[in-house]
Amino acid sequence: MLLGMGIWGIILAHQAGQGSRLTLDQALSIAEKNSYELRLAQIVVDKTRAQIDLAKGQALPQFSASGNVSYSDSPLFISGSSFGSGGSGGGGAATGFGNSHLGETGVLSLGMPIDISGNLKRGIDAARAATQSATEAARYQKSEVDNAVRKAFFSTLQTSELVKVYSDTVSADQTRVDNAKKMLDAGSIAPVDLTRVETTLKQSQTNLLTAQNNARLAKLSLNNAMSRPVETPVDPVGVDTIAAPKRTEDAMVESAWVLRPDLRSLAYTAIELQKVREVAQHGLNPTLSLSASSNHNFESNLESYSIGTLSVNVPLWDSGITRAKTRAARADEETVKTQIDQLRLNISLQVREALGNLQNAQSRLDVAKSQVDLAQEAYQIAQLRYSTGAGIELEVDDAETSLTTARANWVNARYDYLGAYADLQLAIGVDDVDTVTMIDALSPLKLQAHKGRKG
Repeated sequence: MLLGMGIWGIILAHQAGQGSRLTLDQALSIAEKNSYELRLAQIVVDKTRAQIDLAKGQALPQFSASGNVSYSDSPLFISGSSFGSGGSGGGGAATGFGNSHLGETGVLSLGMPIDISGNLKRGIDAARAATQSATEAARYQKSEVDNAVRKAFFSTLQTSELVKVYSDTVSADQTRVDNAKKMLDAGSIAPVDLTRVETTLKQSQTNLLTAQNNARLAKLSLNNAMSRPVETPVDPVGVDTIAAPKRTEDAMVESAWVLRPDLRSLAYTAIELQKVREVAQHGLNPTLSLSASSNHNFESNLESYSIGTLSVNVPLWDSGITRAKTRAARADEETVKTQIDQLRLNISLQVREALGNLQNAQSRLDVAKSQVDLAQEAYQIAQLRYSTGAGIELEVDDAETSLTTARANWVNARYDYLGAYADLQLAIGVDDVDTVTMIDALSPLKLQAHKGRKG
């Protein structure tokens, strides 16, 4: 058996013996912990959360302390004497400069902006919307990682089962070769019959080697999807075929319009840009701040206070800067709204395509099961006819080829169905496509969804 499987069969058997059994849920959990994409997405979320603290800090009191030491340069004079004979003199002359210490001063200052224009609050709201947008983007990144892991997991199971299919064929062909040699020695078949079954065995061994290579690569790809060393031994646990969804196509599309994290991320971005545009619109509004300070002169031990100073700044003309910023912000806002409309159309197409592919896979699955039963019966009849002398070797070859093909089609159809179901999960934005909990959506998102249905 191992000789028929070849060297890759030995390697795979060795790996299967060492590898730990891995369920799909475990694979998803490993990917969530290891994924580089999710780490980068979380970094973006953390960065936007810091922006919230920054925006809040700009609206809170600011306290500062400063101090200075003063010196002054002053000329030095020497007074009083006469020079030369018989003279008398007075006055003085500057002979240089010296430093005069005036003292040390300390200042404590407290400043508090008063948000009379509302721009500070708008900045906080914009930062919060940006954080929510980044959070939803991270959720969508996770759904894409989950999809990649699911499909890699299914591919690993699929290729492993195909190895079993071709391994059984090689085993059956080897038995036929052994029997053909005995029959040739007994003179009951012609040499060409032995050559034919030996050729069939070689072709089956080639098919098996290809399947084993595909299975090995599928395991490497699964480890890569889980963001762990690709050479890690892995032995996936089989999964059951999932029942077809019961909800209508339109209901799934409407759910996706509410639940898809990438669409929700854009909706939060639209809120953020709306606040940015409002800040720009109020750029010429007056600003008001409250300040207080304490000044202490350590040289004279004198202290002065300034309590409750209100400062008002009224911009009068900025040469069109505010108007230009508003136009640019409005353009950004319209861009995101257009992207939301475009993504909604794409989501509708993705859901309908995924559901159509799932239905096609279900149809192929039903046909493939019937073909396996029919091919198995035909193969048994061909063997019986050949053993009784009523049939020829070619009939057995054809029947065996048909059975192998039918079994491979059955394996492929089952995992095509599971892959299509995974794509439907990604398209809708939830794992359970039938029992959907409608999470609270943003009001702009709801309005967009209603607009899309009317359109």
